[in-house]
Amino acid sequence: MIKSHSDGKLCELYLEEHLWKLGFWVFKPIGDPSPADFIAVSPSGDIFLLDSKKDSFRVNPHRKTPTRIHRVLSPVQKMLGVRMAYVNMETREVTIVPPLFS
Repeated sequence: MIKSHSDGKLCELYLEEHLWKLGFWVFKPIGDPSPADFIAVSPSGDIFLLDSKKDSFRVNPHRKTPTRIHRVLSPVQKMLGVRMAYVNMETREVTIVPPLFS
């Protein structure tokens, strides 16, 4: 299997685990490709569409601190209100942008 594909599948599993621990019901769209990797329903009934991505950082020129490489949503994802979920492969930490709850 191609490393980027296996990393992507692991990110999806870590995100699904994270959402389950928060008490969400998690559904996976049948169609592939899909604008979202998961449909998550909160305990209060709020519905979120999430796309998982491997979290990665870079140091920009003339800077010292690494910054997250943010992925751009497609026009369809923007229309649907999909949120990007960045998954750290080493720590399994998940950062959702914008956050689910403020």
